[in-house]
Amino acid sequence: MQKGFLFDLNKCTGCNACQIACSIENEVELPRNWRQVRTFNEQKHPDISYFHLSSACHHCLDPSCMKYCPALAIQKDQIFGAVIIDQKKCIGCKYCSWVCPYDAPVFNDQSKTMEKCTFCHHRLQEELLPACISLCPTSALQLSDFQDEIQTDGVPGFTASEIKPAIKLIRLRENQQLPKISDLPFDENVLVMFRKSIERIDIQEKIHCLSEWPLVFFSVLMAFITGSMTAGLILHTILPTTLYIILGIIGIGISALHLGKISRAHRALLNLRYSWLSREVLFYILFLILLSGQIIFSTQIKWLAWLAVAAGFLTLFSIEKVYTVVATIQRQEVHSANVLLTGFFLASLFSEFTFGIILFGGIKFLLYIRQSFNRKIQRYNFAIILGFIRVLFGFLIPAIFWFWDIAGLFTFTIILILIAELIDRCEFYENLTIITPAKQMVFDLEKSIKNEEQNTIKTSKNLK
Repeated sequence: MQKGFLFDLNKCTGCNACQIACSIENEVELPRNWRQVRTFNEQKHPDISYFHLSSACHHCLDPSCMKYCPALAIQKDQIFGAVIIDQKKCIGCKYCSWVCPYDAPVFNDQSKTMEKCTFCHHRLQEELLPACISLCPTSALQLSDFQDEIQTDGVPGFTASEIKPAIKLIRLRENQQLPKISDLPFDENVLVMFRKSIERIDIQEKIHCLSEWPLVFFSVLMAFITGSMTAGLILHTILPTTLYIILGIIGIGISALHLGKISRAHRALLNLRYSWLSREVLFYILFLILLSGQIIFSTQIKWLAWLAVAAGFLTLFSIEKVYTVVATIQRQEVHSANVLLTGFFLASLFSEFTFGIILFGGIKFLLYIRQSFNRKIQRYNFAIILGFIRVLFGFLIPAIFWFWDIAGLFTFTIILILIAELIDRCEFYENLTIITPAKQMVFDLEKSIKNEEQNTIKTSKNLK
């Protein structure tokens, strides 16, 4: 029988006893908490509910962390329904934290693996309550038999998800707002000050470029290899196969630096059924095998080279598909740093295919301009400078060289474009903002504020 949490918003005082109990029981060092207590409407905006929400792993019925783990390191207990990470199998790729909308898996810098709430599985086996529940002084957090039905709808700050989190939330009683502040007059200045206090909340938890630089370099390197190989086959030039194999091996080394446990890198291949990361690894290995086969058998067997190119493009396709299941704040659109698009662009550039250069280069340029206008995250001066360099190196200077047909600068142009692509890929990661409970609270609060303002204005107009 699937067990789940029962949380009563009417009873929680925000004392953090559950969080402390979890840390002590599981010997989790701060600030790497498995359970977090967050407050909705912490600024106490008038006429908007104020409550605390305790959350950890919800041990979902269809957990995305388990489904997409490339190493098959996450399993679901059949007795209690606990979702548990096997520390001996985890490769520390952090992918489970990217696909979880509840910010449950966390990276342990010491063990270099992922960890999270285990539902106190060891206590459940001894017929004891999880530590967080046993030490809750108000019984706001309880254990229950979970029914396969939606039990979290309409609760501000809780992300709706199809993965069926095993938690039932008891909403605030009707007309209850804690604390209830209904006698304050409508004052635009008060609302402006409140909105500024909301802006101070740091919700920019992103997949940072600096921490994921191995992925940035690997993806651009793969696009370069695939694009140049395609051009070599089209132009019937002698392919420097050995060079590509060397670059490919370098790519393996760079990409492995992303893992917490490099010695377990082979496990990334185990989940071909669901994980695009596993499929990416498979196609990349196939790419290297086909390249090696071309050297072993004959450099004149062009069909082996074409198969290698196909495996290269499948690798690029898989790289992009990895991020389609990431729990992001908003629906993802095609990015100008899409490495499959970059691969086609570089193939056109190396083969001097004018139509392809204009088509794929134009698409990338238009996508980048759209991103610059639509980007909601504040851009700092350094980011603006990088954006200018990306446009200058990636589009303007190459376009000038191509239009005036300046000879002898092809290699220089390629270098500029690759620098621009690295910058663009960095921006892709910086803007890939994952949804977390803290962000969900801020978004829902802002939505509630807008609704209250509109209602207040309507009421004011009616009174007049």
